[in-house]
Amino acid sequence: MATKKGKFVVIEGIDGSGKTVQYNLLKHRLGAEGYKLLTPDFPRYYESEWGKLVGRFLTGEFGKLEEVSPYLAVLPYMMDQYTWSRDVGVPWIEKGGLILSNRYFTSNVHQIAKLKTAAQNRFRNWLWPMGYKELGLLRPDLVIFVDTKPEVAKKLNMQ
Repeated sequence: MATKKGKFVVIEGIDGSGKTVQYNLLKHRLGAEGYKLLTPDFPRYYESEWGKLVGRFLTGEFGKLEEVSPYLAVLPYMMDQYTWSRDVGVPWIEKGGLILSNRYFTSNVHQIAKLKTAAQNRFRNWLWPMGYKELGLLRPDLVIFVDTKPEVAKKLNMQ
């Protein structure tokens, strides 16, 4: 890949953590300041065939979510991110644009919760090279993690 000219920022957090609120606030601020801004939201349920497959997976079409191997579960997410990275993200960055993403590849690590401790290390050691080395996904320059306790996120999600 050519030298990066733009910047890629990702906002991550568990469901209900407030990440979408923070994403929207930052998107509005950057837009108001005149930045050339691209704002993807992952997974891309409606824009990508891989994103549509993620949606089908999440509805349980392929089995109970907790029973599907994390190695298989992340594949449609990763392919959605790969096609976006290849077709949209890299060209945007090369033109000097700024990307602010609501979730991205780093979200795939949540699948680790399905595994025991030793298997978690194996999964993590498999996941990062698969995405960044094998697929060549665009790497974020900054990942902002909205750290919210699950019990708080649950309350926020119910509002």
